[in-house]
Amino acid sequence: MYGIVSCIKHRPNLDFYYVTADDGNGGLSTIELESPLKMELGEMVADGAAAGPADGKNALLRKKLIEKAIARKIESALKETPPASGVNELDKLNRKMWPEITKGASLLLKKFLAGAPIVVRFHNDADGSSGAYSIYKGLKDFSEGNGRMEKRINLFWIMNRGVIYGKEEANYDIMLINAYESQEKPLIVLIDFGTSEKSNEGIKSIGRYFDILWLDHHPMTGNFEGKSLEYYMNPWMFGGSSDYTAGLLSSVLAKSFSNADTTIFKDASLIGDYSKYANPYKEAQDLSALLDLITSDASFVNSGRNGNLTPYEIEQLLQDKTRSSELAMYANVRVAEAADEAIPLLKENNAGRHSIYTLDYGNVKEKQSRYPLLGRFSSKLLEKLEKENGRGCIVVCHVGNFISIRASRDVGEEAGLVQLAGALLERYGSRIDSAGGHKNAVGIKLSGEAGKNEILRQIVAMIRKNLAG
Repeated sequence: MYGIVSCIKHRPNLDFYYVTADDGNGGLSTIELESPLKMELGEMVADGAAAGPADGKNALLRKKLIEKAIARKIESALKETPPASGVNELDKLNRKMWPEITKGASLLLKKFLAGAPIVVRFHNDADGSSGAYSIYKGLKDFSEGNGRMEKRINLFWIMNRGVIYGKEEANYDIMLINAYESQEKPLIVLIDFGTSEKSNEGIKSIGRYFDILWLDHHPMTGNFEGKSLEYYMNPWMFGGSSDYTAGLLSSVLAKSFSNADTTIFKDASLIGDYSKYANPYKEAQDLSALLDLITSDASFVNSGRNGNLTPYEIEQLLQDKTRSSELAMYANVRVAEAADEAIPLLKENNAGRHSIYTLDYGNVKEKQSRYPLLGRFSSKLLEKLEKENGRGCIVVCHVGNFISIRASRDVGEEAGLVQLAGALLERYGSRIDSAGGHKNAVGIKLSGEAGKNEILRQIVAMIRKNLAG
């Protein structure tokens, strides 16, 4: 088998190479090679050894042949039509988005087959982690027989705490790929990030280092620059809404080039984000609760080794049926207990037909545990209040410098939560690090706790005004 050196990781004593190779009969693979020999990008490799100089005619010919083999491999893998969901509204959206989805899939596969560094960042909730796992499952299925994906040291999975891709995240990702040379430009995949203009600086920082594939479902603000990226996908651009989750979008993309079964992860993402398309059967509900737990506190999976969580670790946990079942049960019980504890501590504000409830989550939260995070808890609290009251309402929960607002499905648009987030940023810009979300869910991160009570009063007053108007 002949190939070319397509990516190099430079290390002090021994370089690590990725070689994209074909066997001359249409077979294509990306293999790994460690060698004390100094090699160059584009150099020919035969049976694991250097076979020709980087600028040789044979190497150039081999490179062209491999490029054609990659194009053929991608073309043969991509499906002609989107998978059927059984929901007419979703199927229509999938058909509209299909050209963009397959375009994004082609980019991902090209980078993957060429051995280029790939960074996948995903939001730390059920939706974001479902999306990352679906991409993982798709690539794993696609790469069967073409080298083990799990071993690739230039494929990074990073769980992101928050939905802002800022300068700090960009600097970290640039640092990750600095040790690499590759024929193909590195790729970054961002899953379930918001559409805040505070991501603009990060986008600008990585533009010359990465191609960007962005999969999202948040409403798009006017100043968010990500929407102009070539490989930006969001159902809002096709007449959809945030009910079409990032996990669902990632699942459809994975199925566009593989036969991976990502159904339960897609369903977990819909449940986790309270989508109107959710099908809350027990297995998917338990998976959604489990993902919420382990993305809130990764120590449940990796024994506190670090705050990151990868699809490999999710897969290992799911293979341990007893452990995953115990954790899902704990997650469901703990969030239900927290909601029960919160009820007598709520402050109710009348807003005509609806009630606005406020709560200091610090009076409920277990200090030694990250779970449930504020956003997850406020969603569960809202669900409990809806059942008890038999009508829609709004909850405003806060802890430290974080505020979470959740509104019932029939109240959110009327309450103007998305517009409220923008108005708060405009009014208190220097005191708010980030604010945004969906029509039924908004998260706010303050730069500090000073002045939080004033902002909370403004939130309640603005919602009451919107509901009265």
